[in-house]
Amino acid sequence: MRVRTLLNPFSCRQRFEKMPWHAIFPNAQEKLTVEIGFGTGSFLVHYAQRYPSHGIVGFEIRQRLVKQAEASIAAAKLTNVHPVEGNGQYGLEDMFDDNTLDRVFIFHPDPWPKPRQQKRRVITPAFVQLIQRKLKPGGELFIATDVEELWQYMHNIVTTASQLTPTTNDLFWEQDYRTRWQEMTQEQNRSRFFGTFAKVL
Repeated sequence: MRVRTLLNPFSCRQRFEKMPWHAIFPNAQEKLTVEIGFGTGSFLVHYAQRYPSHGIVGFEIRQRLVKQAEASIAAAKLTNVHPVEGNGQYGLEDMFDDNTLDRVFIFHPDPWPKPRQQKRRVITPAFVQLIQRKLKPGGELFIATDVEELWQYMHNIVTTASQLTPTTNDLFWEQDYRTRWQEMTQEQNRSRFFGTFAKVL
């Protein structure tokens, strides 16, 4: 049975300054992407290695996981990854201009299964509105989980957003999607739920 260490994201209230991403990623000018809740950083490292021309910024509220990811990034000698300790919603709002992101990734967020806990879930109508504001036209939101009830909850919220529509990106899910939770899902033969949503005008 899987065990999660749940941490209320709203207990992290640090705000951020706007960042000069073109200066931070001088050799990664093709696309600017964000992962919310990167865990151990396995996806950050895999994606950055596959796409050296993409800059990827990751947010994680657990300090020990941020340090673990920093060590992996340093060991791989990657210069197109910027991990940040803190609340991804605040980071997205503060650190990026509108219409600048190509992709946003949210993989296996904490399910917070009890009804009184659901207000702590990452995907909320307000957060989805923020994401679609930060995405470029044609930019994509990728979400995945192994909890069916959470998937239905997230899917309903995302599909009611005025500018996000379901699309397909089989290549990403077959070749780019690599996380520790995804590996555990396969090892334990659990169901996997995932989707891609594109910003339309």
